[in-house]
Amino acid sequence: MLRSLFPIFLFVGTLFTSCSNSLPPPELEGSYLLETAGGQSYYLELVRALDSVAYGTMLLHSDTAHFAAPVHLREEPSDSLHLEMWYGDRYLSVPWKPGTMYGSGNLNGKKVSLSLKKVANTVSADLTASKELIPLPLLAKAPAFTAPKKDGRFYTIGWEDHTIYLVEETEKSWLEIQLPYDTSRYSFSSIGLSTDERTLVAHGRAIKPLPEEAGGSIYRLSLADDTTIKSVTLLPLEINTPSYDNFPDFASNGDIVYSSWGTPPGTRKVGEGDLYRARNTDAGWVTELFPGPVNTTASEAGPYVDSSERFVMYHHSRADPPVKDKVYLSERQSNEWGPGIRLPPPVNLDHSSQYGLRIDQSGRYLYWTSHHRGQGHLYRIPVSDIPALKPFFE
Repeated sequence: MLRSLFPIFLFVGTLFTSCSNSLPPPELEGSYLLETAGGQSYYLELVRALDSVAYGTMLLHSDTAHFAAPVHLREEPSDSLHLEMWYGDRYLSVPWKPGTMYGSGNLNGKKVSLSLKKVANTVSADLTASKELIPLPLLAKAPAFTAPKKDGRFYTIGWEDHTIYLVEETEKSWLEIQLPYDTSRYSFSSIGLSTDERTLVAHGRAIKPLPEEAGGSIYRLSLADDTTIKSVTLLPLEINTPSYDNFPDFASNGDIVYSSWGTPPGTRKVGEGDLYRARNTDAGWVTELFPGPVNTTASEAGPYVDSSERFVMYHHSRADPPVKDKVYLSERQSNEWGPGIRLPPPVNLDHSSQYGLRIDQSGRYLYWTSHHRGQGHLYRIPVSDIPALKPFFE
């Protein structure tokens, strides 16, 4: 599964309200200094998106720790500011008033007093860029991946609820049809679609009986029609390893591209998480490590190869110095893959994870999942707005 999604330090607090005759609240958007009685300092940045949702990032930089954790505004009554962290029931609340705001919270289970003071009206460039991003209003919770069809519809899956939908955009709304499968036997969290649109490939695991699957494996889901899964088959050991294997997709020639934390037969190990390609031959599946400098000693996962094999996109993360999952692109030149180039904001945002790259078959939109609002949502942006992608679709 995805690495480094969970922040190290989180606040748990109680709601404080100011007196009824307090002054009107100051403008929310900007940068804040958060200090605790224990001497720790945090930097908080908040923005308000075009759909009025407020969110931002909590930063800690010290000699011994570093993190950037997404936060979002769950409540904003006239007399209090209630910020919730990305994971679990963790939050902080302070009176909403001009000047320094005082309150308290729990840091790693220890109650401390805190103060919050606005220090600038500006925020980082990537947060500013994210303000125009509006998540697609889909039923799936924290969508992980889409699988586009030729007619403009696409499959998507929620990695929190493991539900697969076929999605169609109309002039007035989004239509979503669920693809049922036996959730008492399987649980899936990412998908890809074959070029003939009759097969989904998915990362997941069997639930009962419990298999020897440390983090899940790759399955083939045969479709009887657009919204009916006919059968579920575990792919063989040439692809699935004793570790875990995930985020599969189909290349245009029928190969399966995916990521693995194990070492499939006939391959060499590069890092903790690498991209692979599997060919189905008369003699069975043949697995190869993705060539070139794409794979590093850090983690690469979730590959997407465009139909003409001109580029591959994937997400990358590392532990030291820490970088959460970020979207990279490698271009194929002279039959070789170049080094990965990180895509700019708003696709990548420093404080949160981004992954699940797919481009619709018309070449119009890039779809991906981002956690910058404090939880995972599916987003899309015109390919023409991304300098690294635009030349491939002109």
